[in-house]
Amino acid sequence: MRIMTMDLKRFAALADAYGGDLGRWPAAERDAARQFADLNKDQTDRALAGATGLDALLSESVVPPPGFALRERVILAAPKTSTLSPALRRAWRWLVGAGIGGVLATACAAGLATGIAVAPTALAQARWINDGDPANEAARFLREPADLSEG
Repeated sequence: MRIMTMDLKRFAALADAYGGDLGRWPAAERDAARQFADLNKDQTDRALAGATGLDALLSESVVPPPGFALRERVILAAPKTSTLSPALRRAWRWLVGAGIGGVLATACAAGLATGIAVAPTALAQARWINDGDPANEAARFLREPADLSEG
């Protein structure tokens, strides 16, 4: 870890910002602050004493919990998640579900139509294959009953 250089101005600014306890200071500043404090005890003690006094004053102060009126004002001021009424939200959800169902049904129908369109071609090609071929036997089995009288 790189040790940062510290001067009295920086030390005082950190004491004002983070208080008199060096353990609360940013980790990157602690080592340099401790070394500076060891070398300049008189100057740093004054800066830490002022910050420690403020820390004590702040820790003694009591912040009352927010009241009901403040809570309600905050809730009313919050942005609305939806401007739709519950009935419209339910209808919107139903329409989205129906749309997804329609897309899936269309995909199934397209797959079935492709299979129906391709199957007669595949079965017709099986007629030119040798009789002992298992593919020809399977094709004969899958043909429609009207096709069985042809071959």
